[in-house]
Parts: sequence; structure tokens; C-alpha cells
Amino acid sequence: MTLLEAVIAFVLLSVVGIACLDQSRGAAQLQVASVEWDRAVLRGESAMASAVAGVTPSWPETTHDATRDAARDATDDAALPVQVTRRAWGRGVDAIEVTVPLHDGGRYVLSRLVSQRTAGTR
Repeated sequence: MTLLEAVIAFVLLSVVGIACLDQSRGAAQLQVASVEWDRAVLRGESAMASAVAGVTPSWPETTHDATRDAARDATDDAALPVQVTRRAWGRGVDAIEVTVPLHDGGRYVLSRLVSQRTAGTR
């Protein structure tokens, strides 16, 4: 094997290694985005259930887990409050809209029509 062949083999191996590392980084980013989306859906569904039942939700205080990344602690869910809007939509029907902000600037929105009789009459 000549020096030229060894250099070419090393360059090819390096390119393949970089491609594998890039794929791993992309998979990790997708996993983090999936976890954030799951948390937003959970918070939104919980707020929607509370709004339909007419109950004011008592959100738990922020808990800090030692295994979490420091950057994630700085942008915890408590800093991004869920917004619940209820308005009359029609005769005997209310529209409830729950907006959950995401850390990347996006938002998750749920909308539901409910009867006014089931809204807070407990």
C-alpha cells in the first residue's frame, strides 16, 4: 500500500465517520423535539380537561431534575404559561381554545366546542 492509497483510505473513512456522527446528531435533535411536543400535548390536554370541567387548574411548581441539561432548566415549562380562552360561540355553545407555547417559538393549539350547561355548573 502506498502513501497515496493510505491517505485516500483515511479521507474516505473520515467522510463516512462524519456522516455517521451527523446522522446521530439529527436523531438526537428529533428525540428532543419529540419530548418537547409530548410535554406540550400533555399540558394542553390537561388544561383543556380542566377548562371543560370548569375547574381552575393548579399547575405544579417547577421541579428541577439533576439529570436535566442546564439549558433546559433555564427554559422550563413554568416560564411558558398555558393560555386558556373561553368565549361564546353560538346558542348554548362555548368555544374553548388552549394555547401551549413551545421553546422554539412555536405553539400547540387545541380548540373544542362545549355545551354551556357543562361549563362550570358543578
